Amino acid sequence: MNNGHRVHVVYTDFSKAFDRVNHSILLNKLNSLGVQGNALKWLSSYPIDIQLQVRVNGHLSASYDVKTGVPQGSHLGPVLFNIFINDIGTNFSSEYFLYADDLKICRAIVNDSDIQALQHDIDQLSAWCLNKKLDLNIKKCAVISFSRSHTTHPTNYMLNNKVISEVEDIKDLGIIIDSKLTFTKHISKITLQAHKMLGFITRTCRDFADPRSLLNLYYSLVQPILEYGSVVWSPYTDTLISRVEKVQRKMCKTLIYHRAQPTRNISMEEICCQYKINSLKSRRQIADLAFFYKVVNGLIDAPEINSSFEFAPVNLTLRRNRLLKITKSTKNYVVNGPLNRIANLVNSLHNDLDFYGGTYSNFITATKNKLLDYH
Repeated sequence: MNNGHRVHVVYTDFSKAFDRVNHSILLNKLNSLGVQGNALKWLSSYPIDIQLQVRVNGHLSASYDVKTGVPQGSHLGPVLFNIFINDIGTNFSSEYFLYADDLKICRAIVNDSDIQALQHDIDQLSAWCLNKKLDLNIKKCAVISFSRSHTTHPTNYMLNNKVISEVEDIKDLGIIIDSKLTFTKHISKITLQAHKMLGFITRTCRDFADPRSLLNLYYSLVQPILEYGSVVWSPYTDTLISRVEKVQRKMCKTLIYHRAQPTRNISMEEICCQYKINSLKSRRQIADLAFFYKVVNGLIDAPEINSSFEFAPVNLTLRRNRLLKITKSTKNYVVNGPLNRIANLVNSLHNDLDFYGGTYSNFITATKNKLLDYH
């Protein structure tokens, strides 16, 4: 995108992936990976030697063997599934991302040969699924074209002789990503969801005598909606920042209504001070800095993200040297994106905070003392 190209991303959806893991294929793969002898026998008894019965209105069916699936909600289930699926991209020429059964195949489209290569990867995926006896739900698969261009280039990718639908935005691990990388739709969705939840709390708990009970419910049920994944989508325009903060302002007005002294006028600032309510923007900044600390200190295993933060050269002519480089660009999604946003924040605070030493808990305490108005 930075070079003016489109990026096509194919999102796939498996039909009941965890329930369709073929036991014989899984055992053969474990054996080929070196899991043999008693270890293989023990693992084979875990998902395979299971019999089930169905009870309906007091009537019990005959027992039957379970031939597919790994136990969900178990410790070994996800491990066995990851082993089963980890060779899915062996024959892909395009880049791909895999998290459990969420697979994305992506490629920068410079010319028609890139479109053909991506289509070939989709065909390879279809062949892999046929070989592993897994099914793709074509109705839930989608392709999205990331580009800042005003001209459209419709996609026409096929999966099992059916056209994969093209979308303008898609939910990716709980975050709505649009083709322009603005995150406007995601912010609109979470603010609407948060307003609905806050309305439910205020209606249900209108007779609560202690306002702090309302505040605890807000912290438990509303605030997480507004903060999940904020490192990715954190707004940079005043309009979007205000839209997110509006939810909290509404909560403060509710607290004013429930205050112990109804005859005295009280401002929003006094409410925030009395109940130690910090702005959501400052909380997002703490989340950004916590993420940076975890990445550079190895608490999050993300070498590609770590290498994206580059140290800035020392400039003796500046009174305050920068710690990290800032990427210069004419594109908003780069200038205000996560890397630049975090780098700017780190540069403004690196003389006051130790990003490369001490414990994580001490770092968070120091960060809160620096950024939060109320503790």
